[in-house]
Amino acid sequence: MVNQIAVRDYLRGHPEHAARYGALKKQLADQFPDDIDSYVLGKTDFLLEILRRAGLTAEQIGKIERDNRRLTI
Repeated sequence: MVNQIAVRDYLRGHPEHAARYGALKKQLADQFPDDIDSYVLGKTDFLLEILRRAGLTAEQIGKIERDNRRLTI
């Protein structure tokens, strides 16, 4: 839950990143309309960068990354 709140709060304060995230989500939805795993994986790097900027610890980010990348295995 902390990651969703951190992303929300960060994007509210950084509209340029919010616009980039919106565009990325639209592109991925168009590219992978029936493949949620690829959609999630496509957002992972962007979201990890946002979480770093939002101040999450390396441990928190590592867990989130492992959880998201595990979806593709």
